[in-house]
Amino acid sequence: MIKMTRFLFLGLTLALLLPGCAMRQLDRAQKAFNEAATIENQQRFTPQSGVFVSPTLSYAVAYRHVSKAVKKRGQLSRNNLEGNALALKALCEWKLNAYDVSKKSALEALQTFNRLESEKRIRMSRDETLMRALPDILVLDQVRSDLFSFHKGAVNFAAAKQQYQEQVYHNAEDTEADLEEALNHLRDREPTAGISTEMETYLVLVQLAGLKTWAKGIDFLRESITEDRSLSDEGRRTATDFFLQERQQHLAPRKALLLAELSALLPGGTGHELYQFWDSAL
Repeated sequence: MIKMTRFLFLGLTLALLLPGCAMRQLDRAQKAFNEAATIENQQRFTPQSGVFVSPTLSYAVAYRHVSKAVKKRGQLSRNNLEGNALALKALCEWKLNAYDVSKKSALEALQTFNRLESEKRIRMSRDETLMRALPDILVLDQVRSDLFSFHKGAVNFAAAKQQYQEQVYHNAEDTEADLEEALNHLRDREPTAGISTEMETYLVLVQLAGLKTWAKGIDFLRESITEDRSLSDEGRRTATDFFLQERQQHLAPRKALLLAELSALLPGGTGHELYQFWDSAL
């Protein structure tokens, strides 16, 4: 997806030359989703000062069309597109922050893909992989949202550390924070037969985006240390040691591993703009 979405979002490959109302709705949904993804990518990679166009409207348009399409299950099923439509619906729900509904749609899409493979020996490897990853991607988004909400006001270090260890990372063998668990699931996922380099790259980028949230959590720790007047000198030193340890001993090794994976997947390796972007972003 280098050309269409710069690896950050996936469009679904649909046989949209087929006749039928559901096909037309699916076509419209796909075009609106791609338009939204393009806007979002431009804002992330090449923002223009003084120019802001929200992708939310296009995601909402895509959702409206795909919701109409999935009401025509018979047409979609006959053309082997029911799972693709449900997957696109799940992606729209994700981008519109309807996380619980998105999880349900992703599960329904997976069940449809399984039936398609069982009954017709047709496998949608890319879309199946994305739907399996989507629940963990939703966790990464939710943690990021919760993190920024939590730190809207002044937060003392004890509270910041507790929130960090519950939602971002906890260095205990028998405990996983929410973001940490989602990243581990994505890292340790079972490979899907037929998965493309493009999809592998996308999943690495998803994990790097998760690391950016992790890094922001560490930045919030540093800010709380600076602002917390209740800390004694010794308490401040202990807190600073904790902050530095999180970045150097836990975040940095994961960053190095993911960047190594990314360089192996991208043409040009470390010289590719995506590699350079994430290397500097983290």
